[in-house]
Amino acid sequence: MLTKPLIDAYLECLKNEGRSNNTIGLCSSLLRRLEREHEYLSTKPETLERFLSRFKHDTTRNDYYKVLRWFYKWLSGRYSFPNPTDEMRAPKVKKKVVPSLSRNELEKFIRQAYTMRDRAIVLVLSGCGLRVSEAVNLTFGDVLDDVLIIKDAKGAKSGGRKVPLNQEIKQALLDLKDGHDVSEPIFWGTHPTQPLKQAGIAGVVKKAFQSAGIEGKRASPQTPRHTFARNWITQGGDITSLQRILGHENLATTQRYLALVVEDLVDKNQKHNPLSGMLDQRLSAADDRLSLLDPNISQW
Repeated sequence: MLTKPLIDAYLECLKNEGRSNNTIGLCSSLLRRLEREHEYLSTKPETLERFLSRFKHDTTRNDYYKVLRWFYKWLSGRYSFPNPTDEMRAPKVKKKVVPSLSRNELEKFIRQAYTMRDRAIVLVLSGCGLRVSEAVNLTFGDVLDDVLIIKDAKGAKSGGRKVPLNQEIKQALLDLKDGHDVSEPIFWGTHPTQPLKQAGIAGVVKKAFQSAGIEGKRASPQTPRHTFARNWITQGGDITSLQRILGHENLATTQRYLALVVEDLVDKNQKHNPLSGMLDQRLSAADDRLSLLDPNISQW
C-alpha cells in the first residue's frame, strides 16, 4: 500500500481525536521522513529497524519507535494491515536522573523574574508542574478557586484535568487580567488574543536561570516541572496523585522522580545520620587480632 495516503489519514485521525500539537508534530516529523524514503509501506521489521538505527540519540530513537508502534497498531485495527512492530524490541534508553533545582536555586530562580508576567510564568511552572505547551494555552477562564483546568492536555478527552492551585499563584495569574476577557490567554504575545509561543516562555526561563547564576542545570521549562515533582514526593505526596497532576498516562513515567528522592535521602543520611563523625577512627587488622587476646572483650 502507498505510504503517503495512509500517513495522511493517520495524522487526520490524531487531529480528530484531539491529540496535542506536540504529539501530532512528533508523529508527523517521523512519518513524513518514512514517507520520503519508502513509497510503499513496509511490512518487514528489519526495514523499520534499519530506518530507526539512523537516529543516533537513544531517546529520539525510542520516541520514534513508539510513533511507529502507534501508527502500525492503528493500521492494523482499521485496515487489518500486518503489524511488523510486534516483532521489534524497544531501543534501550540510558536511564538519566531528571534535573531539578535545589531549594536555594528555586528561590533565586523565582526572584529573578522581575515583571508580573514573568513571575506568573515561573510560579505556574514551578508551583503547578505544567508542561510549557499547557502554560501557553491557559486562559483566565481556566483559573478557578483552588484549581487550574488544563484543557489542552492528554486528558482532554475527559474535559481536561484539574491541577491544585495555591492562592499566591492564583493571584499572580489574575493580576494579569486587567480587563481581558475570560477566554483570552493569560500569557499573550503580539496580540492579547494570541498566546505567547512556547519559545517565549522558554526565553523567560532561560533569562531567569542566567540572572540567578544557576549552572549545571538545563535552563528549560522542564526543569521547574521536574522540581515540582521532586518536591511533591519529598514533602510526602503520593505518586498516584502526582501522576494525575502531571498528566502522565503511564505511572512508570511518574516513578522516574523517585530517583530524585533517593538522591535526597542519601544526602540527608550523610548529614544527619547519628553515627556521622563518630567513626573517624578505623580499627586496623592488628587491633582486631589483639582484641581476641583481651579477656575484657566478649569472644562470642
